Amino acid sequence: MCGAVEPAGCQVLAGQTITKAKHVLQGAGYGSIPPMWEPELMSCSIAVSDEEATAWKQRLAIEEGLHVGFTAAANVCAASKMLSSGVLAPDATVATVLCDTGLKY
Repeated sequence: MCGAVEPAGCQVLAGQTITKAKHVLQGAGYGSIPPMWEPELMSCSIAVSDEEATAWKQRLAIEEGLHVGFTAAANVCAASKMLSSGVLAPDATVATVLCDTGLKY
């Protein structure tokens, strides 16, 4: 299973209408589908709100010592959502990428 993380209100990969073009997830959700996008690789779209990304960014710093940006925090939030959704097996493993260092925040 492969989930695409998208800003809540800007889930163009999921085919939804944009209701919130401005969000904190830099590098994600530009409101258009990337030219090299292969939709058959996506199993689901996982929406992450600004508030969720902000909370996970702070949580990762405090609890795990990981200084990351909003997009990386959104990836961890989405991984957590996948694990708690009941769609995956109870003993499933979810992998994600922490794609920045958070130095500019």
